[in-house]
Amino acid sequence: MTATCIDPSEIREGDLAAYADGEADERVRRHVRRCAHCAALVARYAHTDHTLRAGLYRAACPPAETLARWQLHILSPEEELRVAAHVRACPHCQRECMELEAAGDSAMSLLLDHLKDVTSWLVASRTAAPQPVRGGVPPQQRYRTAELDIFVGTIVVQTQRQLRGRIRPPIPGATVWLMPPDAPPRNCQTDITGYFIFPDVPPGKYSLGFAWQGRAVFLRDVDV
Repeated sequence: MTATCIDPSEIREGDLAAYADGEADERVRRHVRRCAHCAALVARYAHTDHTLRAGLYRAACPPAETLARWQLHILSPEEELRVAAHVRACPHCQRECMELEAAGDSAMSLLLDHLKDVTSWLVASRTAAPQPVRGGVPPQQRYRTAELDIFVGTIVVQTQRQLRGRIRPPIPGATVWLMPPDAPPRNCQTDITGYFIFPDVPPGKYSLGFAWQGRAVFLRDVDV
């Protein structure tokens, strides 16, 4: 970048920033075409603006999971009002809601049909890598909530693929729902130690959920 502007009298405060935003008049554009110093400053302004916009893009928007829960009316009344006010004013979230509605969340809808008494939901996040298990059993996927660890893994027994899981600390007698992408959900119950088994499960990605004492957990993209 050259050390000085060719003619500082031609440029007023804010002109170069306006040029970087695409809002400069012909006087400023003509100067920038002739002045390497100002052209370099404009490039720097544009880069800084792009970096800031990238970092702040949708920073105030709720996550996709919250938008999905808002569409299914399973947020608290206070949060539902807050998200509704945001969506009304945010074209990005309006577009995402339309995409979510078009895709349809049949798994969550089916689960809600079976869990009428649920009043609160726990968010389960999957850990980065499968957890090793002793005794030659294949690694298990691990999900965590603020209260629970959920382990889910697949094992083949006499050519039959089984999905096995356990909940820690144990929740005996909880109904667990397994939801294939294009089939009705299946269910089983945890035993006294928190274990559950789904026999004869074809390979694919599933959704899984369970509930106890008015609370529920929903796991997406469980690999079988």
